[in-house]
Amino acid sequence: MPSRVRPVRLLLLAVLLLGVGLRLAFLDADPDYYAWSGYITDEGRWVAHARELALFGHIVHADWLLHLILAPLFQATAYVAFALFGVSIWAARLPTALTGCLLLLTFWLLFRRVVEERALLVGLALLALDVDLVQLSRVAVPEMAAMLAQLLAYVLVASGRASPRRMLAAGLVLVGAVAVKATSLPALVICSAIILFQPLPPPEASTRRRGLAMLWAGFLAPMLSVVVVGLVWSPGRLGGLAANLEVLGRFLLPARPFTVVNFFLDAPFAPTLNIWAVGACFSLAVYLLTQGGGDLAVRRHFVASAIWCGLYTPLMLSLDYFPDRYKAHVLVPLAINLTAGLGLMPAARWPASPGRRAAILGLLALPTAALLAPTLAGLAMQAGADPGRVRLRLTCVVLALAVTGWLARRAAGAGEPSRFLWAFPPAGVVGWMLCLRIGLDGGSFWPVAGGGHVAWWSVGAPVTGVLAGLLVVGGRRWTSDRWMALATAAVLAYAAVAVSRIAPSYVTPHYSIRETSRDLGRSLAGTTGLIATSSGEGLFNGNALPYRTVLSKTWPPDDPEVLPEVLVIAFAFHGDEARPAHGYRLTATYRLFVSPEYQDDEPTRHSLGQPEEVRVYRRGGPGEAGR
Repeated sequence: MPSRVRPVRLLLLAVLLLGVGLRLAFLDADPDYYAWSGYITDEGRWVAHARELALFGHIVHADWLLHLILAPLFQATAYVAFALFGVSIWAARLPTALTGCLLLLTFWLLFRRVVEERALLVGLALLALDVDLVQLSRVAVPEMAAMLAQLLAYVLVASGRASPRRMLAAGLVLVGAVAVKATSLPALVICSAIILFQPLPPPEASTRRRGLAMLWAGFLAPMLSVVVVGLVWSPGRLGGLAANLEVLGRFLLPARPFTVVNFFLDAPFAPTLNIWAVGACFSLAVYLLTQGGGDLAVRRHFVASAIWCGLYTPLMLSLDYFPDRYKAHVLVPLAINLTAGLGLMPAARWPASPGRRAAILGLLALPTAALLAPTLAGLAMQAGADPGRVRLRLTCVVLALAVTGWLARRAAGAGEPSRFLWAFPPAGVVGWMLCLRIGLDGGSFWPVAGGGHVAWWSVGAPVTGVLAGLLVVGGRRWTSDRWMALATAAVLAYAAVAVSRIAPSYVTPHYSIRETSRDLGRSLAGTTGLIATSSGEGLFNGNALPYRTVLSKTWPPDDPEVLPEVLVIAFAFHGDEARPAHGYRLTATYRLFVSPEYQDDEPTRHSLGQPEEVRVYRRGGPGEAGR
């Protein structure tokens, strides 16, 4: 036994250290993120007021306080970093990187004595090496800090003894989560549902209502105190507060049904979520196979994390504005769910009741059908259909699910489901990731009109199916212990391929944002007039220049008192730059690195994989200088 456990412990340590290293190494380098390049804007806005306090001792522009109102605790940590290390891009990102590391440590501490080490390795590898979580830990936005605060609240309500004292502490932690970022407010409802519905031993189950009351007391008492103090201290500022908050209504519009459906088929974040959802299907199937058995602590985590996912997923799909960095929050409960599901595997037993058997077959058939659906779409494309149409893709998924489910039911009868349904999805996920990395048919999961015939749908899926079939034949007498080892190996392979996506940015890091920021600080140091920026706030995190934001993304009004002397423009701009207003002249151009995998929904001057241009305009300035 020790000869088998020791390598797993070494792998756990290696994964933890690698996850920490990926978050801290070359922290001031350009992010290499496939899904988002708006960090240049948001990195400045989320720390703007902390930067002003550190540099000037007060908030310079108090008319726009939205990001301070939504994330006061995050800006407070940014201020501490600036005060200790000086204003720099590295210091702005340090709190986020540290919270990303603490999230991994918290997850390890949560499960290290609850589940078998291989199950812990699965969840830790997913959290530590996922591209989205790594990159969100390397930019000065509050997402990782909010995830950590929510995880700490979850630890209090879903582990240990469900005492009123722990529930009160959880309420206080949730106040901190909302102070880190106000969008964490749904975590209060999620934790409340966990308290009410998680499995508990009989003595503790009778205290659910009191625990719920203590949670809300711990949350509402400090929140109401802050509101009362605010009303007493500065009642005259309520009008300004309302003006800042009224913009939030634009972000609460409901999503269109097409947007919801198309997300799973075409969104940049969809492959990550869909792959993790494959594991969630398996985890739920294992939970049903335990038929009420298994360790209570592990079952408690499974149910609690399922509640978290079940409540957060509809929320993230229901709003029109819910960017990928918000959706990435669901990866934390998914990692908990997969860890708990794998931890329940030794307790899985067959046979099951007819209802459970049908549900298990459906859960196992869905991932297989989703991986085979592109092959049906490819065949339809050969017959003249357009593979890019959402209706065709949905039809292929439904048809593949119907065929796979029917075959699985015929093969299983009253016995166990086919082992192919267990083996093909993990092998298919790793196979698809390899196809993505080598760029097979442009790395597209679905067939591409006019694309090559060597693609996932034509080669990847059939070859992976054959390999999974051979694995099933060779593993006919495998025990649940060996299947657990296979699941662990598949997750580690997936994580390794995921890390290969960002490995080049560590081998040859780019520093275009840092160098641009420093050059702006040097070239604009003598400016006596106002300096403003449109979507380029993050470019001031590496210098000490005062600036203000132009939210309209167009030329400012012709008012001598507020007309900037210098305007720094990044990303989309609604003004006509061919004919600048107010006598502005283009004086400098900087080119910022953009991930080759990034595809902009609102392209500006750069094409796929090309640098993003930042333009500097000065009123009556000299000719253009390129960088």
